Amino acid sequence: MQMAKESPLSKVIEIILQSTPTDPIFGFGDVFNVFAGTSEKLGTYEGSGSPNAFKVLGQDDLPKFKPEQIFRNVKIGDAVYPYIVMQDSVYGKLAPGTYNGQVVMHVKYSKCILINNGLAVPSTNQRRKYDWRWEMKEIFIHRSETDTWRGSAGCPTVKRSQYPQFIANFRDPWIPEKDSNSTIKFWGEKVKVVVR
Repeated sequence: MQMAKESPLSKVIEIILQSTPTDPIFGFGDVFNVFAGTSEKLGTYEGSGSPNAFKVLGQDDLPKFKPEQIFRNVKIGDAVYPYIVMQDSVYGKLAPGTYNGQVVMHVKYSKCILINNGLAVPSTNQRRKYDWRWEMKEIFIHRSETDTWRGSAGCPTVKRSQYPQFIANFRDPWIPEKDSNSTIKFWGEKVKVVVR
């Protein structure tokens, strides 16, 4: 008896961009839909496609500032990003479009989705890191740091409390990485990522 072959791109992740880094919902205003094929919706999740949404500053965040970063009067309760507050174009934002993705096991993010095999993807703003080109690299869809802080420089993130349900839609990666120094340890299911 022959087993039916799985389609190379059997799942689709649709990211609907609605939030911005300055939005009061702290960047979790975007929608992540997961589909089996092109029609059956498997789930809808809260997330962020925006780079480092501002964070409400707490007492513990003050030591994270470098003196040259404090260019305005910053006080407890302000909505700021505690590492970079001067430059608007430090981080990228994945531009609308269709991308190939793959489920991987990452040493930091655990099971997540790698976009475009880690190669350059278009950004909606220029990146200082890449000589002010409109691109970014090594982009993953991964869990947020907390439910109120997305905790990523430019990767789309799914709200931490919803991430287990989101990532359960995809099989665990099973193909080992040959390079022992790689941050990716296993490769798996291919998916399509559509950003609108």
